Amino acid sequence: TNEIPSPWIDMLKVAPEDMEEDRERAWLINWKKRQEREKPEYDRILSSIAGNPQVVLSPEFYGTNSPANRVLGDSLENPEIPFTDEVLVGIMNRVLPGKRWDVVKAVLTRRELTGQSIDVLYPKILAMERRIAKERRIMLANSPDQLESEITRIRGITDAIAANPNAGINVIEDIATRDDASNSTVVTAQRRVLENTRATLAAGNVPAKAITHMYEVADRMAVLRPFESGQDVFRALVEYSGTPEKIIAKLAAVDDPWVQEAVAAKPNVPVRILKALESSKYDSGRAKARQVLSDRRNSGP
Repeated sequence: TNEIPSPWIDMLKVAPEDMEEDRERAWLINWKKRQEREKPEYDRILSSIAGNPQVVLSPEFYGTNSPANRVLGDSLENPEIPFTDEVLVGIMNRVLPGKRWDVVKAVLTRRELTGQSIDVLYPKILAMERRIAKERRIMLANSPDQLESEITRIRGITDAIAANPNAGINVIEDIATRDDASNSTVVTAQRRVLENTRATLAAGNVPAKAITHMYEVADRMAVLRPFESGQDVFRALVEYSGTPEKIIAKLAAVDDPWVQEAVAAKPNVPVRILKALESSKYDSGRAKARQVLSDRRNSGP
């Protein structure tokens, strides 16, 4: 007979998976052997960086498949090695717009990197992140689980910026309103926007233009990702005594019962805004507006 025996068919079905596991196992064994073989050179290079971090700007750290290449990333993750902003920017200029996103992420975790440097580097970093993500989506189109894992790792670049206390408010506001960042990153950025808003308003004497900007950022935050931080910025603006009337009118239209009730309760709110709130879909905002209007009528001229 020309038929293949059933046991053979079963073996052939699992053979590709077994071969893949064998390849991965062989690669891991070879990688460990290589690490052991290169350890003396690795330790020597790491020691030289600890003594003089500026050496990482040498060309040998930006080749491929070399101990120096691995040491670069590992040294950046070591908080005991004192890098300077100048050296960190030098590293970034050497790896952007390449594919060393792991090095980019490591640099962005360093507290020596100044806000000014982050501002300058941010457009390049964003372009790199999006380009690599696009390449991965093409390469891994048939492997959704692996693709999701890769995209999560790549998004770690933005995670690092959002978590770096030196990042300026302009960069943080951009991340807080991005539709291609992870939820956790957006939440981190939006909380920082809220903290900055509260601190700015608490200091007082905020220009109307700045308050308008705060409202516009919060509006984008609330529309894009309706987390609590966007609504909390609205509430902070309602409570601030210097918020312009045109912004109060916009806040009265925010789809949030607490914000609408707070607007109605705010001293000296114009009648036209209170009348608009009388038709609110929220009971609390509607009732408060009617109460305030009634109180004003009863109090006389």
